[in-house]
Amino acid sequence: MIRFYRLQSLFTFVFIFIVHQSQGANCPCETVGLKEILEKHKDSSYRERDLIYMRATVLASNPYLQPQADHAAFNIKVHEYWSPRPLHFKTDTLAILSETTDCALRLHKQADYLLVLRLQSGIFTNRECSGSALLSSYKKDIALLGTSRTVHAVKAKPANPARTKPKRTEKERRRQLVIWLVVSLSLNIFAIMLMVILKKEKV
Repeated sequence: MIRFYRLQSLFTFVFIFIVHQSQGANCPCETVGLKEILEKHKDSSYRERDLIYMRATVLASNPYLQPQADHAAFNIKVHEYWSPRPLHFKTDTLAILSETTDCALRLHKQADYLLVLRLQSGIFTNRECSGSALLSSYKKDIALLGTSRTVHAVKAKPANPARTKPKRTEKERRRQLVIWLVVSLSLNIFAIMLMVILKKEKV
């Protein structure tokens, strides 16, 4: 009986090991450091080498952004980012899509990440095997990214600045009112004098 239980335990262990190995074989992602990821992205044969790195905190799910299949939408707060060119944000809170496949990184609320995102059609996407990970995983190597860029919100400009009139002060408005009153009174006096002269000529 004891031997039977030992064999059963052995078969169970072997079964779990085989399942685990088969799942790992189906996932193309490799656990590598940030240095290896950067070298991969700099490779001229890598079709998505112009990726954007962001140090961000996941805030919550985004109920308004309609995700594609195998994707979830999140709001993130961007603390700094690394990009070949500066990006123009309206705010430091962005909506992103993140893949939810077996190999994709699962994002959790209030967690800090180094996200490796792809920008396409105005949407940032976190794809599987991109290299995104918890910030603590890359904390020692984050200096390899170089100088970061901070988020500066774009200020709205008037539609036509040339037609925008400067606001007048209270003193200027009163002065203009006095001028109009003097002009109006002068015109009335001139009209009355003209009428009197014309009546005298008729007499």
